[in-house]
Amino acid sequence: VDGLGPAIVHQLLNAGLVQSFADLYTLEEGQLAKLERMGKRSAKNLVNALEASKSRDLSRLLFALGIRGIGQRSAQLLAQRFGEMDGVMSATAEEIAGIEGYGEIMAQSVVDFFALEQNRRLIERLKELGLTGKDIDGILITHEHADHIQGLGVMARKYEIPIYATGGTIRAIKECRGLGSIDGDLFHEVKEDVKFTLKDLTVNPMRISHDAAQPVAYRIAYGSRKVAVCTDLGTYNDYTVECLKGMDALLLEANHDVNMLQVGPYPYYLKQRILGERGHLSNENTGRLLCRLLHDKLKAVLLGHLSKENNLPELAFESVRMEINMGGTPYKAGDFDIRVARRSELTPVVEIA
Repeated sequence: VDGLGPAIVHQLLNAGLVQSFADLYTLEEGQLAKLERMGKRSAKNLVNALEASKSRDLSRLLFALGIRGIGQRSAQLLAQRFGEMDGVMSATAEEIAGIEGYGEIMAQSVVDFFALEQNRRLIERLKELGLTGKDIDGILITHEHADHIQGLGVMARKYEIPIYATGGTIRAIKECRGLGSIDGDLFHEVKEDVKFTLKDLTVNPMRISHDAAQPVAYRIAYGSRKVAVCTDLGTYNDYTVECLKGMDALLLEANHDVNMLQVGPYPYYLKQRILGERGHLSNENTGRLLCRLLHDKLKAVLLGHLSKENNLPELAFESVRMEINMGGTPYKAGDFDIRVARRSELTPVVEIA
């Protein structure tokens, strides 16, 4: 990319504006103009150069990914053989090794690269570069654990998006050094069961039981339509049920299969933490909670926050359905649109008419 030299890259990394090269495509002229030796004209030229780079051929992108052992010529051969990124990502080592000039080691290097979840997510981000942080009016934080706030620092610095969280969570976030500096004015404190408005949405936080500073889940209403996002809770009670009743759509945690967790690789203390009342809901407990929330107008249920090591999408889906079918309610699982929010895939948009 013309104008993007090592000095600029170092400045972008040090300022926390990028974490991967996909972040380059979300940069704005105003942000770049603040960098050392980068005036308005240079910033505009760099943004234009980045935009132009989106239309370059597949071989250039494959080379830029830095796959071990894959140079420019190897990238060209790979692009010629498969034609598009999805084809490269799904190719087997045997198929790649069949390309003239490739051997088993190079072929396995490509397969290993795209087998890593973070690399697949990077490619998905590159496919979605049409959306930017400009489309976001606020970030709702449930709690301060790393898997929930890892990208918060970059998003906040780059787009100055308001951040909504409880007082305890805000204090814990500010103690997380890995996030870098975040403008304190971006934080907005929320309280459990106290509604607030975010543009045309009404947001109502609710208490959850989890081993964090002051965790919450969120209920969100638009007119008469209501949805809830409720994950990271070790148990539920009558308060939880009352908070989640009458929703048009629900995203509920189905974190683990108890048997997989018990025989899995986690150390004993971590297993006990997950199984405890401030841990995570199992598939079965999610199904039991859902049985108390079913109603005629429930449009969709998403099962989320699945453990990579201690659950399977198919197992979560079938376990929850079984609890519904055996739950003694007037409903059967087939009466509802139940889906699994997979870890490494984008979930299709759920529309509520």
